[in-house]
Amino acid sequence: MVFPPSLVPTLALHLPKLCEYLARGEQYKCKEMSFRMQTVGEYSARIALDRTSVTLKLPVFEYLVPNLTTLANQLALYKLSETEVSAYVQSAAGETTFVPRTESAFLCNMTYSYKRSTDICDDVCVRAIIL
Repeated sequence: MVFPPSLVPTLALHLPKLCEYLARGEQYKCKEMSFRMQTVGEYSARIALDRTSVTLKLPVFEYLVPNLTTLANQLALYKLSETEVSAYVQSAAGETTFVPRTESAFLCNMTYSYKRSTDICDDVCVRAIIL
């Protein structure tokens, strides 16, 4: 099931309430536009969007609550910075000069080594380069 970005805050708002109601064994029902969410059994609820639905149990909803809250916050921050980023990209696209990187500009350029104590494995090297 794929939710449009506009429904992520709604889902993040209603999931904690749904978890509370499920834990108490009470009925919960929510409907906004084509989005519906309601309890359907003991410790389970159905989420529907248009004609697609999925039924999940309480532990799955408890897992989703912090993740969707974080996602909703990230989407809100993205929306706030969208015009700034767009203006920066437009101005950067018109630039004709090149500024070379300096040592202080590297965020991460490290090599990690990990040696296992068994004879079967050799050194395992992981190179993480984030520019």
